[in-house]
Amino acid sequence: MRIPVKIYPGFFVTSAILGFLITNYSFIGTLIMMGVIFISILVHEYGHALFSLLFGQNPRIELIAFGGVTIPSGKSLKPWQEFVMILAGPLFGFLLFVAALLLYQMPIENELVRKILFWTYSLNLFWTFINLLPIIPLDGGQLIRVILQKIFGVKGWKIALIFSASLSFLLAATLFLYGQFLGGAVFTLFAFQNIDFFRRIRYYSDLDQDEELAKNLESIHKIKDEKELKSSLTSLLDRLNKKTSTQTIAKVKAMEAIAKIEFNNNPKEAYRYFEMVEDLRKLSPEGLYFYFLSAFQSQDYLKVILLSKDSLEFTQDVRVYVYSAIAYLNQGKQKEAVEWMLSLKDIVTHEHMQEILQEEAFASIRTLVIE
Repeated sequence: MRIPVKIYPGFFVTSAILGFLITNYSFIGTLIMMGVIFISILVHEYGHALFSLLFGQNPRIELIAFGGVTIPSGKSLKPWQEFVMILAGPLFGFLLFVAALLLYQMPIENELVRKILFWTYSLNLFWTFINLLPIIPLDGGQLIRVILQKIFGVKGWKIALIFSASLSFLLAATLFLYGQFLGGAVFTLFAFQNIDFFRRIRYYSDLDQDEELAKNLESIHKIKDEKELKSSLTSLLDRLNKKTSTQTIAKVKAMEAIAKIEFNNNPKEAYRYFEMVEDLRKLSPEGLYFYFLSAFQSQDYLKVILLSKDSLEFTQDVRVYVYSAIAYLNQGKQKEAVEWMLSLKDIVTHEHMQEILQEEAFASIRTLVIE
């Protein structure tokens, strides 16, 4: 089966820059180095892709700005298969290093060929070493993740991310200290990527990683009919409640989705579903915003105040300002209400602001805002 390969323009730009720097600003050298980089990364990615294909997946290769990526699709792999598939990339790169080194040691008189072989074995030895560092998204980090995830479940994934972020920061600081600013910047980027991903999965449980559950969620979200969608989500929520009493991310996603469906027709029913969520940090930013809106419709002004800042981070919808001001007024906090309305004054037209202030709820602060 053919493995599709897609090359993005950014790949040529970054490989040209690297080639230009490595070959001391030589135009011909840059072109040759671009070819060496292209072959090296393609061989590496084919290592991943061929084993992905061998294990029954449908992989494709993309060469992007800072390297390459193999994107598998189809069935999930067993942990040992995923481990082998990940390891195959560095292994293919190492074999290319060995082949280039052996050829380089042969009595070849052509200097250009010898230079190409030198760059090929040097680049692949360097990249194999770097790529096996236990830092996600490098292959070494992915190998550690697979091992820890097999032993500890989703907790192992989180441990791998924390370890990866810590080591990335340490290497970045070391590189900056020795004046290697490009390398330091790359590892700093890795560190923040790991932190960001950890934040996204920190509340995940082993049940949230269930393959069958993921397929069910994917099929449910393809349903167009609102009634059928709600029925399917409710059924899924019932099944999850029978499996575990723990409020998993999957449960929260189901409750949030049902609440969003209910909001247009029955905001108070939407609010009831949001109130079932034990940890608000498990809601999506959009979910927090809908919770804010439904709380206002249900006249839970303390909850509106609690959710106001999160809602504003998600959107600068006029309702966030207006509802927050009204909520503060209902709690007898005129100063905070005025602050919200003054902030709104900066983003709407004068006419619109005048229209909003005509509402009876703002009678007590109208003159304070207009001044």
